[in-house]
Amino acid sequence: MKNNYSILFSKGFENNLRVTNLLHFHKISYSNLFKKNSIFSLNSFFKFMFPIYSKNKNLIVKYISYLVKKPELSFLNCKKNSISYCYKIYIILSFLNNNIIIKKKKYFFCDLPAMTENCSFLINGIERVLVSKISRSPGAFFIKKKKMKEVIIVPIFGGSLKIFMSYDGKISFIFKNKTYPINILIKSYNIKYSEIFNKKNTYSSISIMKKKFFINYIDKEDTLLEIKKKEVLNMKLFRNYYKYKKNDYVTDKLINLFKKKNKKIKVMNIVFYKKPYKCNKNKNFEDLENENKFNFSKIGRKIINEKILLLNNKKLFLDRNTIYTILKRILDESFFLVNEIDDIKNKKIMCCGENIIRSIINGMQQSIRLIKEKLKFIKKKSFFINFNSINNSIKDFFCSSNLSQFLEQTNILSEITHKRRIYFMSNSMKNIPKVIRNVNNSFYGKICPIETPEGANIGLVNSLTIFCRIDKLGFFLSPYIKKRSKKIVYLYPHEEENIIFSNLKKYKFNNINYSFAKINNLYYITLSKYIKYFDFSSIQPISVASSTIPFLENNDANRALMGANMQRQAIPCLKPSYPYIITGIERSIFYNIKPLIKLSGIVIYKDFKNLVIESKNKIKIIEIVKNFRTNQNTIIRKKCIAKVGKKIKNNRVFKYLCNKNNILSLGRNLIAAFIPWKGYNYEDSIVISERVVRKDYFTSIHSEKYEVLLKENNLNCGKATRNIPNISKKKKRNLYKNGIVKIGTIVREGNILVGRVILDKNKNFSPEEKLINAIKKNKTPNIIDYSFRVPKGIKGVVSEIYLSKRNNNIKKIKKIKKKEILKTIKKINSKKKFESLKNVKKIIIIISFKKKLSVGDKMSGRYGNKGVIAKIVPEQDMPFMSDGQICDIILNPLSIPSRMNIGQLIELKYGFLIICIKKYIKFYSKNKKKIRLLINCIYNKKTNINIKKYYKKINICSIPFRKKNNNKFNKIIKFIISDKIFKNFNLKKDKLKIRNGLSGYEFINYISVGTIYYLKLYHTVDSKIHARSTGPYSLITQQPLKGKSQFGGQRLGEMEVWALEAYGASHILFEMLTLKSDDVIGRKIMYKNIIKNQNKTIFKNSESFNILIREIRSLGIDVKIK
Repeated sequence: MKNNYSILFSKGFENNLRVTNLLHFHKISYSNLFKKNSIFSLNSFFKFMFPIYSKNKNLIVKYISYLVKKPELSFLNCKKNSISYCYKIYIILSFLNNNIIIKKKKYFFCDLPAMTENCSFLINGIERVLVSKISRSPGAFFIKKKKMKEVIIVPIFGGSLKIFMSYDGKISFIFKNKTYPINILIKSYNIKYSEIFNKKNTYSSISIMKKKFFINYIDKEDTLLEIKKKEVLNMKLFRNYYKYKKNDYVTDKLINLFKKKNKKIKVMNIVFYKKPYKCNKNKNFEDLENENKFNFSKIGRKIINEKILLLNNKKLFLDRNTIYTILKRILDESFFLVNEIDDIKNKKIMCCGENIIRSIINGMQQSIRLIKEKLKFIKKKSFFINFNSINNSIKDFFCSSNLSQFLEQTNILSEITHKRRIYFMSNSMKNIPKVIRNVNNSFYGKICPIETPEGANIGLVNSLTIFCRIDKLGFFLSPYIKKRSKKIVYLYPHEEENIIFSNLKKYKFNNINYSFAKINNLYYITLSKYIKYFDFSSIQPISVASSTIPFLENNDANRALMGANMQRQAIPCLKPSYPYIITGIERSIFYNIKPLIKLSGIVIYKDFKNLVIESKNKIKIIEIVKNFRTNQNTIIRKKCIAKVGKKIKNNRVFKYLCNKNNILSLGRNLIAAFIPWKGYNYEDSIVISERVVRKDYFTSIHSEKYEVLLKENNLNCGKATRNIPNISKKKKRNLYKNGIVKIGTIVREGNILVGRVILDKNKNFSPEEKLINAIKKNKTPNIIDYSFRVPKGIKGVVSEIYLSKRNNNIKKIKKIKKKEILKTIKKINSKKKFESLKNVKKIIIIISFKKKLSVGDKMSGRYGNKGVIAKIVPEQDMPFMSDGQICDIILNPLSIPSRMNIGQLIELKYGFLIICIKKYIKFYSKNKKKIRLLINCIYNKKTNINIKKYYKKINICSIPFRKKNNNKFNKIIKFIISDKIFKNFNLKKDKLKIRNGLSGYEFINYISVGTIYYLKLYHTVDSKIHARSTGPYSLITQQPLKGKSQFGGQRLGEMEVWALEAYGASHILFEMLTLKSDDVIGRKIMYKNIIKNQNKTIFKNSESFNILIREIRSLGIDVKIK
């Protein structure tokens, strides 16, 4: 994509790059569920679980195939009705009796949540995402601990096998959480003992005979060692130290241990021989040689072959040669090469498809038990099998698992980054070693070292780098450019070993080219001729959010981390503007947000609510949702760009309003000045102009959802009606006949949203009241108002109303004429007044409201330079430049040196250049010669540019980690400033003389002035501010609860008490610690005195003091208060 409106200050292709596969690995993983040959597919899962045998093995349940039924309702309809968007999976089983097929039957297996085009899942009307988890890659891992060796054999599918040799020479293994002696594994693979051990080292027995204690084993000389009981100091200690059983194989270590430490051992020439333990091939280990139940995958097998030096072994299961070589390596220390566990080549990602399959396996184990029990009592006619446990395990996984999370939809960037997030630990996040949190050298190009949450999860939750790919099995792939052919190649981590990589930079010394190279995760300077591969891009080692930070290399890593996280918290504004300073990646973000329905065809009808498309003699009716409500109660605004009579290309029907000039736009460019201003920008406080608020630069739309349950014609549970007792017509003027509020109504606190009435069974009428009711023919006189009203603190507009029905029956229409469809759509749009409430289960009402920028709101730049608005200053009082341009925002200059986020100063400098260029173009818009001179100065060549578009779309592109062309900047700024329109600009070292808005005089010093791109964050003051008079109290201490969510009150800590003491505010301190806290009797008396308008304060014992006395009494000390 060519962009003629960017001024490049760093070379690179990233500014014209489309990264369109950011969420592709989720789609691949989920689509593998329905492929036959995939390891993590439903087909391979069924082969893994079936056949199921009865105890007699006469009856067998075999798997034949499975069916998938698509969701009946669309995604939007499921969201409106708070239903899960799921496929229905059916399984076909056959029942065999003595190898004769008795019955074939189709069973309902489970509801499998369907993935949307944007890689999310809809569970009970809420969008969720399955984040990925890092696990060990398939292979053999050699680990050395204190006096212990371990080899862990990990398959990609199936249970892992762990072989270990203890400090005393004993070898055993663990499989399926059970420990076995090594001879069982050796026998099951038909390996001879002499192939592994020099002689038969078999531990026999420990026995006591006539004050003598015998240890019988066969060593190299086939002799019996005899030790007297006196020589063993502690019999119990000895038995605990050597926990051997019969037929346990031991190494020479035990023999040497006795010969060295016990000098009194007498070697007798009595030959003692015991035959080794006979072990038939165990059925538990048959799975190790079955590809369907124990599979390494091709890449896993390649990794094992490289580690244990096996050539041409292509078997995907655990074969004899692999076990033999692993056992030999355990015994021989010279060949026991320890693996670095934290290296990325020993890790893989468990994506959504693999996680779903593992959750189904957990549920299937319970179903298999039930099937085996039913096979005992099964009859020829009844073959009923229940798979409810699988449905329950899938629901538990999607609703309560740490990997299934509430989708972050604050803005488009937060949605993409949440889906690309990976977890190092999923179950327990406590007592985790620092090694796991650290950044490993091997993460380069795979995992971003910057983007991670602050706090307890730092280093445990990470993001994939922007160009990193994940293959269908979950292995990392990173792109590189071949030096000779200049082709892009994706390499696995184990393929990067012993290859020299470098970036595109070259350094000359004595006319010899040197490069900064990487080999085996080590970095050094080498000759350029030895390099084989180059990095794909300078932004290869960072994530999507980090790559949108300009001048990233000029910031401290901690502040860059905050900057990446702050961008995810930015609220989409009503009037956003594209950033003047970009990195080039902002354009590619929107290519990864796809429509919920795949579209192609010609548009035949369009209105404000529906879009009708014809393709291949089929008609699709699509509902247009302009304001899409997110999980975080923000609204992502869209515009339908499809036109009647035109074809739809690339599924592009909607244009996001936070996308200006195809650039991600979350905030505004503000003219900023770094200067102290009357103490209002102390610490991280921000002073902002009233013009920014007046022009709605940061005004955002939010929404709240309310659900009202209904019972049809049932007064006991509430019936919707407009006839509400004791309510005036004025208050009911905005209600439909059925009692629901009209769309577009402005509602405030206490207004009726849904009129409901309920029967009062306890009400007794006097004879006079009964007579009046009989005269007025009032059949239900005991009706109470049970209406649903607008909660406290809410003021807005009713934007949407949905009716969720009990029976969502869908009638499929096959052949209908176009004219009839268009007529019905128009009727639906004109008569949508919710007149009938038949079969309605609940009413969903959405209230939308604006939030303007106010004091207390949190704002941030792209460099972690966050702050809170302290003062909104009138426009005329703000500092201004010599040409009259007023500053929009004033920031504290002391916030930069300690934080080391210098990037904002460079953005300020480049932003000042944009201001000057725009002013130059505006002034000389009719003078073509002047504009040609400017464009030639910027681009160093003659280019034909539309001036009007150039004025609107001009930006500066600076790619992170690339050298900046400062000479070009100085050349342009000198050319512009030398013009007559800038003669009043007093510029010195990129700083400017500006005037004080209050006095009109110039400031003494030169001030840093320019534009900075600022964002309004999700933490608004309206959602934080809270007040209460009386409310809930704690049950034991009787103190007010804390927090807005619990309607809590004021609570004073130790430091707050010190502050009041220092000021000498004794009366306030007295009230806060007694009456407003836990003096139960005193606060009741005080409440009565306030009502009676009496100024009396009566002090009683506080509840915390009473607790203290009770605790002392529990110690047996009686305390009395006089």
